[in-house]
Amino acid sequence: MKRAGTPLREQGFTLIELITVVLVLGLLAAVVAPRYLDMAGQARVAAARAAAAEGAGRLYQAFGLYTVHSGDVPPADLADFSGPGYLDLDGNQLDLGDYRLTFSGGVNRSDVRIRVEDRDGFGAWREVEEAATTIPWPTS
Repeated sequence: MKRAGTPLREQGFTLIELITVVLVLGLLAAVVAPRYLDMAGQARVAAARAAAAEGAGRLYQAFGLYTVHSGDVPPADLADFSGPGYLDLDGNQLDLGDYRLTFSGGVNRSDVRIRVEDRDGFGAWREVEEAATTIPWPTS
């Protein structure tokens, strides 16, 4: 029951309560955001490494196909080895859609370096240095 002369208490939050909630949310964001960004970067590198592994697998598969079809090991130069049915490179690059692999080496049976690039948010290619790999040129 309302007494005469007693004002009704207004409903709502006080300024102190609002500031406390904003500070707690800010602290949570400060702790969680760097971890999220780090996980996104790790996922990007892991996906690029998978693309490099796919490129290595395609190289070895092409090596096997060439050896079976010709009865001989592929030429010493990677550029001479590429072609339809084997490792279909555009110059020394293999386009995997979201990733672009650049092969170098392979001359005189040396190691082959696979450089990986992915697209940034604007569609431009950028290198994923952590995903670059070197594989031995198959010798037999």
